[in-house]
Amino acid sequence: MNVERLQRFVEKKIGEPDSVSGGEHNYVCPFCEQDGARHHLHINWSKGDHGVCICHGCLYKNGSALAMLRELHGGVLPKSLERSAQRQSIEGWEKKIRKTMQEENDGQSFSLGLPDGFRRLPYKDDGKDGGKIWKYLSQERGYDYRTVDMFNLGYVPSRSSEAYGCLVIPFFMHGRCVYWQGRRVFGNGPKYHNPSASFKKHIIFGYDQAAGRKRVFLGEGVFDGMAWGRGGLATTGLTLHPQQVRSIALLDPEEIIVCFDAVKFDKAKDRYTEDATDKAWTAAKQMKKELSGVRVGVLKLPGGDPDENKARLHRLAKKRTRWMEADPLAYAESLLEEIE
Repeated sequence: MNVERLQRFVEKKIGEPDSVSGGEHNYVCPFCEQDGARHHLHINWSKGDHGVCICHGCLYKNGSALAMLRELHGGVLPKSLERSAQRQSIEGWEKKIRKTMQEENDGQSFSLGLPDGFRRLPYKDDGKDGGKIWKYLSQERGYDYRTVDMFNLGYVPSRSSEAYGCLVIPFFMHGRCVYWQGRRVFGNGPKYHNPSASFKKHIIFGYDQAAGRKRVFLGEGVFDGMAWGRGGLATTGLTLHPQQVRSIALLDPEEIIVCFDAVKFDKAKDRYTEDATDKAWTAAKQMKKELSGVRVGVLKLPGGDPDENKARLHRLAKKRTRWMEADPLAYAESLLEEIE
């Protein structure tokens, strides 16, 4: 979006600046005015992607004049401006990623694409490779054809492919397959096949499927994201990178529920796994700090991971989610409940 155009929209809403000093335009603060006070909202249009705003009177602060304008419009911008903002956000996001890729990996494209020979998974066990993987997905994992369609799950029949014997799980972001992960069902190799790529800190599973959802759910692994259905996201790890937070912000959700693994018994290792709820709170606090106006909460499961609880996930979310409250006392009480 052209910053000059955004400035015209802002000034149409809050009026012309009283003065300009250095790089800052000084407007009557619309947030102070609501309380009967009169202070200046300082906007530096040359900083950030859409200008940076601060008022020293009411302590309002926003790293984007576009986000501030959205607040003043009750959360909904004029359609033409919203479309322009989304288009620029996507283009800017991809531009930054391409630049990072050029620096980190000598110009590798930020789009791994699907593996050669990829085919959509069949809806029945026909005894062939695809049928075997369908049997695993439907009988061992408990998913049906709707999951195949929603997440475009597939396989590769060629024995020479690195994805052979795997359930291929694509990651679609902004209409492109940017990455894929393989869950081995048969054949030799590790349980999960993760293709090498230097841009993993940018990717999120379930991203395109969550577009337009008011509430999204964030988990660790791809099956955790899959368990929620449309709106389920996965970072493929316990670390939430700033690039992923910015991508989630582009989805413009109203609520985010973070749900990492609870304690469970790992039969393969013959031991109990560590409860990751503390990591979930860390991720939630990170998003609460970066995403203004978004309600963020943490769901602690009674045991296991989201995939193992998929039949009752949404009921658990309704009953057990602890929201990060603006009131510090309420927030502390919710943490104490988690400890108990």
